[in-house]
Amino acid sequence: MTTIRLAACTLALCLIPAAKSMSAQYPERPVRLIVPFAAGSATDSSARIFGMQMASQLGQQMII
Repeated sequence: MTTIRLAACTLALCLIPAAKSMSAQYPERPVRLIVPFAAGSATDSSARIFGMQMASQLGQQMII
C-alpha cells in the first residue's frame, strides 16, 4: 500500500510543471481530483494540500 501512495505522490509532483504549461487551456469550470482512498487518510490529506497548491497556481477551483 505504501508503494502505491509513493507512486501517486511522485506522479502528482511530476504533473505540476505540465499543469503550469497547460493552465491557459483549462476550461472555466472547476477541476476535479478523485482520490480513491478514505476521507481523512494520509492520501486524502496529501491530495487536499496538492489541490490547494494547484488551485493557486492554475487560478482554477479544485474539487477533491
